[in-house]
Amino acid sequence: MGDSASDSGSSRTIKEEDIGIDIRPLASKDGILIKVQPQQEPKTSNRAPIDLVLAVSVSKSMQTEAPAPVDEKQVAERFGLTVLDLVKHACLTILKTLEEGDRLAIVIIAGTAQVLQPLTAQHKRAKGLSGIFLEGLRLLANMLGPTNMWDGVQKGLELLQTGQDETYRVPALMLLTDGMDDYMPQEGWLPKLKSMGPPLAPIHTFGFGYNVKSGPLKSISEFSGGRYTYIPDSDMIATVLIHSMANIQSTTATEARLTIKGNHLKLLSPFGSAVRLDQTSQSSSDPNNSSIYRIDIPLGSIQFGQSRDIYLAYERPPPEDCIIEAELTFRNLSGNYRQVGIKHRAVDFADLSPAEVAYHISRAQICRFLSSLFPTRASTGDLFHGLHSAEHTFPLLKADIDARLFPDDPDCASLMADLEGAPPHGQISLALRHEHQFRWGGHYLLSLLDAHANQVCNSYKDAGPQRYGRNSPFFKRCRDALEAAFDDVEAPRPSIDVHETFPPPAPWYAPERVYKPSTTTFISVPDLAHRRKQGYHVDSYTLIRPRFNQSSNPCFAGTTMVRLAGDGGVVPISQLRTGVSVATPAGPRPVEIVLKTSVHNETMVRLPGGVLVTPWHPVKMGGGGAEWMLPAAAAAAADGQADGKTTYSGFTYSLLLQEETPSGDGREDPIAAAEQHAFCVGSDGIWGVALGHGIVEGSDVRAHRFFGDRDACICALAMLSVYEGGVVTSAGTLRSMDTGKVIGFRMLDDGDETAARRGVAARVCRTSGCEGKTV
Repeated sequence: MGDSASDSGSSRTIKEEDIGIDIRPLASKDGILIKVQPQQEPKTSNRAPIDLVLAVSVSKSMQTEAPAPVDEKQVAERFGLTVLDLVKHACLTILKTLEEGDRLAIVIIAGTAQVLQPLTAQHKRAKGLSGIFLEGLRLLANMLGPTNMWDGVQKGLELLQTGQDETYRVPALMLLTDGMDDYMPQEGWLPKLKSMGPPLAPIHTFGFGYNVKSGPLKSISEFSGGRYTYIPDSDMIATVLIHSMANIQSTTATEARLTIKGNHLKLLSPFGSAVRLDQTSQSSSDPNNSSIYRIDIPLGSIQFGQSRDIYLAYERPPPEDCIIEAELTFRNLSGNYRQVGIKHRAVDFADLSPAEVAYHISRAQICRFLSSLFPTRASTGDLFHGLHSAEHTFPLLKADIDARLFPDDPDCASLMADLEGAPPHGQISLALRHEHQFRWGGHYLLSLLDAHANQVCNSYKDAGPQRYGRNSPFFKRCRDALEAAFDDVEAPRPSIDVHETFPPPAPWYAPERVYKPSTTTFISVPDLAHRRKQGYHVDSYTLIRPRFNQSSNPCFAGTTMVRLAGDGGVVPISQLRTGVSVATPAGPRPVEIVLKTSVHNETMVRLPGGVLVTPWHPVKMGGGGAEWMLPAAAAAAADGQADGKTTYSGFTYSLLLQEETPSGDGREDPIAAAEQHAFCVGSDGIWGVALGHGIVEGSDVRAHRFFGDRDACICALAMLSVYEGGVVTSAGTLRSMDTGKVIGFRMLDDGDETAARRGVAARVCRTSGCEGKTV
C-alpha cells in the first residue's frame, strides 16, 4: 500500500470520504479488532439519491389475512387486513419520503413478474402515479398462475442495470414476499444468481409469516450484499420496513470490502459466508508470497455514524515482527471507487476497556454460533435450517460467552438479554425451543444473525440490534421521517369482512386457536360516537399506527394532574416521585416507581378535567358503581362531546404504587385489591389504573398478563435507567415474538430523549407564542 510502519507502530493513509480504519491488536494476544469508522453525517443537509426497486409478491397467499399474534389463551384478533394490505401501506410510507433525486421502480410478482413502473424520478407528479400503482396492488393481485419470485428478482436487477445514467444513486432492490414460491430455477436460486456475475445491487429480502423460505431469502441477500429480515406477523411489518429504508437512506458507502494481511498472520473470521465466493472464513497464503497470509471480508453497505467492528481470532499468534496491513475499498456516494489503508505492528496492543473487548468478542461468538445452525445445501448451495445442533452447542455458548462477566456494561448486557434474559428478552433461548423452531425460531435467528453481522438496527424489537445506529443522528432523522410519513399515510381499508368470512386455519404446528373481530378500532372520538349512533359496525375502522407500527403505551401526558392523599391538592403526574402518597379508592398509597416514556406523535385521548391519556389505559369515570373502561370508549360514550383524539410528542407517565397490605386470611378478592392500585387524575374525579394492579385474567377491562402482574412489571422496570426520585425511563413497550403481546419495556437511548424533549419544547412554544423560534 506504499506506507511503512512508523515509530508509533501504525501508519494511516488519507481518510477518503471521512471513512477511517484502525487496527487494534488485543493485549490478550488472541486476536485483533478492526474498526471501520464512517463520518457521523453527510457534509450537506441532503442525503444521497436512491435507485429503489420494490418487488412485491401479490400471490394468493399474500391476499390471506395478515397473521395476527395470539394471546395466552390462543385468541387472535381479526382486523380484516391482508398481508398485502399492510405491505402496500408500508410501501406508500416509503414513497412519501422519496425525493426528486430518487428513482422508483415497481415490480409485481403474480405468475411471472410484471413491471408496473420502470425507474422513474420521483417528482411530484411521478409520485402521484407511483401511489396509484401501489394503491392498485390488490386489484392486480387477481392475476393467476404460479408464483415466480425469481422472475421478479431478475426483472428488478435488469431495471437497475438498464436504467443507469450519469448520476450515481445508491441502488437497492427490496423483495417483499411470504415465501410461497411455486417456481425455482432448476439449479436453484443462488447458483442462478451467481451465474449472472458480480451482484448488480444489494437485494434486501423480507419474509412474512411462518411459511417463508428463509434459507434461500437469506442466501440471496447475503450474496448480493443486502439484508434479510424476518417479519413474523402483522405487528412487525411497518417497523421492519421503516428501519430497513432508514438504513438505505443513511448509506455513506457501498460495495465495501476489507482485506487484512501480514507475515504468517493466520486469522479466523466468525462472519465467514458459505454463499459468497469472495469471502473466506480463514486466512490463506498469498500466491506471490507463501509467508504472507490474507483474509477478505465483504462489508457491503456502510451507514453514517455506525462503525463496523470486526473481531478476528488468531489461528496462531503471529511473529513479533509481523506488520498487519488492512485495506478497505468501497464505492463512495459519487460512484467512485476509493481505498483506505493502514499498517500496524502486531505487538503494539490497543488500549481498550475489558468490557469493550468482551462485547466485540461476544458478538463474534454469537454470530459464529448462529451461523453453525444454518449449513449449506449440497444441491443448491443455499442455507437450510439445522437447529438440532444447538442442543449441544447452545449450553457451551452460554457458559463461555465473555459478555457474562460485564453485566453493568450496556453493550454486553444487550447481548445477554437476547441470549438468555428474562421475558421479554431471551429471544434466542425461546427461538431454540422445540415448539417454536418450526413456527418462527429458525426464521428469526437468521434475521438476528444478519443484524449482528452487519451491525444494523432492524426493528425496535431486540436489545442487541437496538445498540446499532444509536450514535447516528442521520439514521435517526431518516427513521423519524419515515415514522412521521407512516402517520400521514391514509390507513388501508380492510380487504376482508371479518363478519362474513371464516378465519384462516392455524398452522399444523400451532395449538387450536379462537378468533374474534378486532375491538382495537379508532378513527376519532367524535367519529366513533357519530358512527355508533348511525348503527355502523365500528370494527370496520382499524387504528393502524398503534397496532401495526409501535406498541401501545398505557400512560398519561405529563401535564395531567394527580390528586395527592389527604388535602395535599393536585400536582402534574410528571412531578411525582417515590414516597409521595396519592389518593386511591381505598385510601392513601405511596408511589414506588414513576415510569417515564418517550413518545413521538403518540395517539392520545382527551377526557374531561384536563386528562390526556393513551387510548388503551383503563380509566373509571366517576365513583360508586362506575365501570372501568378504555379511554377511547369512555370518550365515545360521551356522545362525542369530549375533545377526542390528538397526537402528542414528549413524555408520558405511569405509576407503580407500593404493594397493598394483604388480608389476614390471604384470600382477598383480586378485584377489590386492585382498587388500591388506582389514582385520581384531572378535576372531574377520573380514576386511572396503576401498573401491577394484580388482575391478570378475566373479563375486567384492566386484566392484562403483563401490566397486571406486579412481579413482571418490577422485573421489566429494573432493566431500565433509574433517575433520582425513583423515575425510570423507557422508549415504549416490548412485545413477545411468539404471541405479540406486551411483555416489557424498551430501553431509552439519548436520541429518543432528545426527540421527546424537542416535542416538549415545541408545545411550550405553541402555548407561549414563540413557535417558530429556535428551541
